[in-house]
Amino acid sequence: MNVTPSAIGVLPIPGDFDGDGQADPAVYDPIAGRWFMLLSSQSSALQTLAIGDATCVPVSGDFDADQKSDPALYSAAAGQMAVWLSDSGYAMASTPLGGAGWLAASADYDGDGKTDPGVYHPASGTWMVLLSASAYAPASGVTMGGAGFVPVPGDYDGDGKADLMVYQPGAGFWQCTFSAQGYTTSQGATGFGGPTMAALAGGDYDNDGKADPAVCDPAARIFSVMLSGSNYSVSSMNW
Repeated sequence: MNVTPSAIGVLPIPGDFDGDGQADPAVYDPIAGRWFMLLSSQSSALQTLAIGDATCVPVSGDFDADQKSDPALYSAAAGQMAVWLSDSGYAMASTPLGGAGWLAASADYDGDGKTDPGVYHPASGTWMVLLSASAYAPASGVTMGGAGFVPVPGDYDGDGKADLMVYQPGAGFWQCTFSAQGYTTSQGATGFGGPTMAALAGGDYDNDGKADPAVCDPAARIFSVMLSGSNYSVSSMNW
């Protein structure tokens, strides 16, 4: 039986699920409880994974440092994050994190090669991260963004550590503060994305060592990315 994602409610969730060094376009369908991935190492062949339900939001990242993205789910209602680790036969690991009003914002903030569980609070612009290099000790206190912004962390400056990027869909506005500058300097840009376009977590789509800003229109099934290796020219494809 072939299963395809429904257009309504589908959530974009890219990552390097096949470990070839390039990000793979992917979406999560909470109605069906399924992950859909176009694997770049297999000529964009469609792969699916039955996991989760409508109460969770998807997260991707390499939580076990095996060079493959691990499927993960975050529940704000339960204040819990669960990860299915690819190097352990996709065994599940979970931890308390966040809660009501907090959004998922996991990335490798300490540069140890493992994705750190993280959350972002839009009302206050506060970020909280469990750092894997410090035995998952919580770190917080950095403020970036605010009401109307969604988190899009990724290594946009190529220093090996995630930067705090936020996206405001109404105007297609992006703002980032960089780890290489001690999170003290921010830069902004507008005109990429818009009200119907959801931002994607910072993936490296051109394999140049830097995360590329990307958006997806789930209803129209259009994926667009600004490629850092091509002077941030926009490339698009139909989903």
